[in-house]
Amino acid sequence: MHRTEGMEITWRDIMSTETERVPLSRAAKEIGMSNQGLREYMKRGKIDIGYVLPSLTGKQYNYIIFRDKLDAYLGKNNK
Repeated sequence: MHRTEGMEITWRDIMSTETERVPLSRAAKEIGMSNQGLREYMKRGKIDIGYVLPSLTGKQYNYIIFRDKLDAYLGKNNK
């Protein structure tokens, strides 16, 4: 279980989300920034396109990016 902005998030919550997930490298390319730049923006809360969760060791992070949030950030209309 992880805490994100005062909420407790479990892997089950994330994996049960029906929206498509996007690899970080693809999201970075679509936004027009480097992979590391996107990681830092997500960790600092400057871009809300998913979750940043610490690994079990706490030394690395997992980046879960959702297609619907990425499209909204990019101003794409999925209708």
